[in-house]
Amino acid sequence: MLKTEQNIVYMVQEFDRKLRSITIVSCAPAPLWLLSPNISFYYPDNIISSSICEIDQVIKHIETGQIDIGILPFEYQKDDLCTTHFFTEHLSVCIPFGHSLCSYDKLTFHDLNGYNW
Repeated sequence: MLKTEQNIVYMVQEFDRKLRSITIVSCAPAPLWLLSPNISFYYPDNIISSSICEIDQVIKHIETGQIDIGILPFEYQKDDLCTTHFFTEHLSVCIPFGHSLCSYDKLTFHDLNGYNW
């Protein structure tokens, strides 16, 4: 009986916490640097929790309703979800002069594959 009572208390506390929190999961850190402070600004009474995980885990968390916001590197289409573009990330590779990759105007991960840095 005591275990059941403790379980009920835990469930009520968890429900209350979810009402006052926003959970964000991203596949990369940079989107969290931009989004988390803005969410905190607009929702100051909410607890913001964020984490980084693999793409398949972000999708799993979105589909099971475990999170409020999922950030992916592509548009994820599903009937019960709203997807919108967040931002585009542009990255640069800095390498020493004379490196064989200096001759490229643009690099891809495929081009970088195999180099032992």
